Amino acid sequence: MMRMNGKGKKRKIASVDDEIESVNALLQGDTTARESWQIGKRLKTLIDAHPGMTDEQMGNTLCMWGTAISRIATENDDATLAEAAVDKFEQALKLLGKDEMGPYGMALYGSTSMVVATEKQDRHVLEAALQQFQMAVDMDTPEAFESHFQYAKALKEGSHLVQHLLENGADEDKALQSPQQLQEKALGICKHLLQHHADVLGQPTTSSDDVLAKAAGDDDEEEDCVTTEDMSEVILLQAQLMALLSVDDPVTIFTTFKQSYNIFGENYNALIEMNAFLIQVPKGDDAITWVQHLAFVATEFKKVLLSIEFDTTKCDVRCFPGINR
Repeated sequence: MMRMNGKGKKRKIASVDDEIESVNALLQGDTTARESWQIGKRLKTLIDAHPGMTDEQMGNTLCMWGTAISRIATENDDATLAEAAVDKFEQALKLLGKDEMGPYGMALYGSTSMVVATEKQDRHVLEAALQQFQMAVDMDTPEAFESHFQYAKALKEGSHLVQHLLENGADEDKALQSPQQLQEKALGICKHLLQHHADVLGQPTTSSDDVLAKAAGDDDEEEDCVTTEDMSEVILLQAQLMALLSVDDPVTIFTTFKQSYNIFGENYNALIEMNAFLIQVPKGDDAITWVQHLAFVATEFKKVLLSIEFDTTKCDVRCFPGINR
């Protein structure tokens, strides 16, 4: 039996670090479900082949494994896979601690827990997920974008789950925050992001694709840049929260939806959400004042359909009074 000397052990540890670095580089970009699955298998093989890894190495490996599984789970809303990813993040957190996990790791942990909470309608998992997001935001810088934005989205999603749980009598101990409290907190984060990144709104239109292309060319950290596409998503979330809370007048809420669409015209979700808001908002005696807004949305939808060469002449048209076909 060959004895492992000091040099041999050093080479073995170095090979683990090289593999961790290689996989980490793969996870910096988007991966398909198949690629994520292959990464998971690769990391399992690494763990099986190196049972003597340090806590740091094992923690980093488990965190990356959780990331790979999480991508598949999130894409498919698969609670079983999400639970497997959460298990990996839990193990990584015990080995590394929250500071080593960092804002990105804790936010990803929270996002994965949200999949489990939503799919299983589990209040305790929801509370844990929101706490994980809070830790991510607390560790991050005030101007950081992604951790704050993901937390705001989780709060909105969590408010819907809480509403469902309340309607089904799942809060007998009165421990849940109200949907309104979660929505108000999310709205506050949106305002925080808009304040810290107000300069982006005055810049030429940029998307995540532009940033990725620049990062590939410059070999730097430009993927952390905030784009007008990002800010469009923030304003859309702000408008949705304003509509849920109903504290602003309908015209102000509509204007916020419209701003989201105007600053990034490829945000078709903003157009869809704007239309949904217009349909459900009470018109009353002031219906005629909404005609121009309805006309704007109808025109924009037609532009989008024409851009994809959809034959609008074959549509079954329903017109609002005062809007020309």
